[in-house]
Amino acid sequence: MTPTQTVTTVTLPPEQLLGLIREAALAALAEHEQHKALAETLLTTSQALDFLRVSKVTLHGWRMSGKVPYRRIGRRVFYVKSELLAALESGRRGRERRTAEAGKKVSML
Repeated sequence: MTPTQTVTTVTLPPEQLLGLIREAALAALAEHEQHKALAETLLTTSQALDFLRVSKVTLHGWRMSGKVPYRRIGRRVFYVKSELLAALESGRRGRERRTAEAGKKVSML
């Protein structure tokens, strides 16, 4: 300890000390669970290819065109599984809408 630092002591009743420790432990556990949940849903490029059943070229094209969201951690690319599912669903709805519109145009001829 340097000469300019001071130490302050506080006297707490045991119940209050236990409450503070419990709050800190619960906060740390909640943060750990959030990180754990995110880590479980992150997919590497290889895992994303298997999950989507597409080629590396297709996935790269989707990523570059903004159709598929991704994360960079350092130089590595990761995908969030729920975001991939949402992107697929969004693309499916758009394709269904275009198909329905094309059917209407054909039936008018």
